[in-house]
Amino acid sequence: MKNVIILLVEDESLETKELKQKLEGIGYQVPYIIYTYEELVNKASDIMPDLILMKIFLKGDLNNIEAVNKIKKLDIPLIYLIDYPKNPLIFEKTKITEPYGYIIKPYNGNQLKYTIELALYKHKKEKKLKENENKYRKIFNNEFDMIHLNIIKNGIPGKFIDVNNVGIERLGYTYDEFLNMTPMDIIAHEKRSEIQKNAFNIFEKGYLEFDIIQQAKNGKKIPVEVKSTLIGLNEEKVVLSISRDITESKRAEKTLQESEKKYRDLAELLPQTIFETDLNGNITFVNHIGHQIFGYTPEELNKGINMIQILVPEDRARAMKNNQRILNGEKLPFGEFIALKKDGTTFPIIVNTNLIIQEDKIIGLRGILVDISELKDAENKIKASLKDKEVLLREIHHRVKNNMQIISSLLNLQIDYLNDEDAVDVLKESQNRVKSMAMIHEKLYLSTDLTKINFVDYIQSLISNLFYSYNVKEDHIKPILKIEDVNLNIETAIPCGLIITELISNCLKYAFPNQMKGKIIISLKQVEDKFELIISDNGIGLPENININKIKTLGILLVKSLTEQIDGKISIQRKNGTQFKITFKELKYKERI
Repeated sequence: MKNVIILLVEDESLETKELKQKLEGIGYQVPYIIYTYEELVNKASDIMPDLILMKIFLKGDLNNIEAVNKIKKLDIPLIYLIDYPKNPLIFEKTKITEPYGYIIKPYNGNQLKYTIELALYKHKKEKKLKENENKYRKIFNNEFDMIHLNIIKNGIPGKFIDVNNVGIERLGYTYDEFLNMTPMDIIAHEKRSEIQKNAFNIFEKGYLEFDIIQQAKNGKKIPVEVKSTLIGLNEEKVVLSISRDITESKRAEKTLQESEKKYRDLAELLPQTIFETDLNGNITFVNHIGHQIFGYTPEELNKGINMIQILVPEDRARAMKNNQRILNGEKLPFGEFIALKKDGTTFPIIVNTNLIIQEDKIIGLRGILVDISELKDAENKIKASLKDKEVLLREIHHRVKNNMQIISSLLNLQIDYLNDEDAVDVLKESQNRVKSMAMIHEKLYLSTDLTKINFVDYIQSLISNLFYSYNVKEDHIKPILKIEDVNLNIETAIPCGLIITELISNCLKYAFPNQMKGKIIISLKQVEDKFELIISDNGIGLPENININKIKTLGILLVKSLTEQIDGKISIQRKNGTQFKITFKELKYKERI
C-alpha cells in the first residue's frame, strides 16, 4: 500500500475528515478531498490517483454516472461510498459504471483496507490481462496469414468467434459479418464437401493440415494451405486455424509442371537416351528410346534399376567415381563406356551428365546417353584405311629411296670409268645431291610421322656422308653442329637438305686449300615464325671482288634457286672466312592422309 494515492470524493463534513484520517492511518496518501463531480473530473486528470473513493449523489450539475463516464478513460479503479441502502435501486443505477466495490457507512478500518486492496489487486490483474490482450491482438492482426477461430460441436463446424485483419482483407467480409458465418461460408462450392470430413478429422485427431480453396465475398477463389488445431476455450471446443495464401506457390507449381511436361515431351522426341537418377544412382526417368535400346519396360525401371547396372562390370567403378565427382561440383566432359542391354549384349556409348538442382538443393543427376556403335564402326574403318595408306606411303618412300640409291650406284660406277677429274667432281656432286634426297625418304620411311622429318638426326647423317664422299677427316676439318630440335615437312626438308649439301660441299672443296685445317659450323634454329640456317667456315673466304649474284656455277645457282623455292632470303659475310645465312618459312601444303 506504499505510495498508493486515493482521491476522496465526499461531502464537507467532520465524518469526511475522520475517513481521511483512517485512510492515512492505514498507510494510504489522501492529498485531496473533492466535494463536487465537476471538480472530480478535473482533479483526477491532474493527479492520476491509484483509486477513487466517491460518495453517490453529491451536489452539483453533474450526477455520479455522468462524472464516472468522463473519468472512465483514465482507467482508475472506483469504489462507491454509500449510506446504509434503504433504496435497492441504488445498486441497479450504479452498477453500469462497473465500480470495483461498495463501502457502507459506518466505515470500518478493516473493511476499508480489504475493499481497497481487493480493488487495487483486481485492477492490477485486469490491467495485465488487458496488456496481454493487446499483445495478442497485435500479433493476431499483424500475422501474414489469416487466423480464425470457430466453434466445433460433435465434429460439426460452427460460427466464427474471431478473425484477424488478414482474413477480413483477403475475403472482403466485415468483422461482424464473420461472426455470423461458419467456415462453410468462405469455401468454394466445389470444395465444400471436404469441410465436414476435415472437421471430423480435427475433432478426432486434434490437428490437421490440408489444402483447400477459399472464396471471397466478390467471388474470387484463393487456394490456401490450412493448419487447424483443436483447443479448449471457455469450456467449449474451438478450432484455431491458420490459412496461408498459396496462390503464388500454386502458380509456380503449375509453371514447373508445364516446364516439366515440355522437358518430358522434348526428351521423348530425341533420338538419344535421356535419363534421370536420384542421388544414389537409381534411375527415376528414361525416355522411350532408352527403353527400346536397353530392352527394359517402364515397369522394370520403376522397380529401382541403378544406373551402373546398364554398364559392363569393368566400367562400373569408373562410372561411380565420375558421378561422385559431378555431385561434388566438377564439370566433366563426355565419358565413354560399354553399355549392357537386358539381353546381355553390349555396345559403346558416350554419356554427359549434369546436376539436377531444385530450390538450391542437389536432388540427382540428369544426362544424355548416345549409342556410338556406328561411329566406332566408321572409326575402325578409317583406322584400317589409314593403316593401309600408311603402309603404302612407307612403301613409296622406301622405293623412292631405293631408286635414288640405284641412281647413286650408277653414278658411282660411271665415276670408276672416268679419268677426267672435272667430270668425276661433277658426278660426285650429283651423287651427293641424290643421296641427300634419298636420305630424307629413308628417314621418313623409318619415322613414326610420315609428314615431318627431324633435322637433328638428318643433318648429322648428311654431314657424315659428305665428309666421307670428299674423303675429309673430321680431325682435319671439324664439323660443329648447333641444331635445335626442329621438324620440317617434306616440302621444306628436301630443298633445305640440298642447300646444306651444296654449301658444305663448297666448304670442303674450296675453303681449306693445301691441307689447311679449320672448322665448319652448321646452325639451324627457329626465330619466331621463321627458321634461320647458318653455314660458316673459318677458311680462306670468298675474294672481295667476287659478286655472288654473278656467279654462274651450278652449286650457287642451285642454292639461290632452292632458297627462292622455300620463300627464303640469303645473305653472305666474308669476315674470318665465309658465312651463308638463310632465313625461310616452312612451306604450308595440305596435310597428307
